[in-house]
Amino acid sequence: MFHKWIEDPESKDCMQECQDNRVLSVREWMAMLVITLIPVLNIIMLLGWAFASKDLIPANKVNWARATIILLTVIFITIGIVASFFFLGWSMQSH
Repeated sequence: MFHKWIEDPESKDCMQECQDNRVLSVREWMAMLVITLIPVLNIIMLLGWAFASKDLIPANKVNWARATIILLTVIFITIGIVASFFFLGWSMQSH
C-alpha cells in the first residue's frame, strides 16, 4: 500500500486502498449500534452493509455487518433447536 502512495499519492489505486482501510469514528460506531437496535431497520441495514461494495462502505463496516449476521443466525438457530426440544418434551408430558 505505501509503495503506491510514495510513487503516486493521487493515484486511484492508492486512494481506493486508503479509503477501504480507514478507521471508523466513534460517532459512526454509535450510529451503527443505534441502527441495529431498531427492529426491522436493523436487518435491512445489516444486509445492505454486508453486501455493499467495499468502494462505497468501509471494509470495517462490511466485515462487522457480515460477522453480526453470522452471529445472529447462529443464535436464532440455537434458540430454535432449544425451543423445539422444550416444546417437544412439554407436548410428550401432556399426552
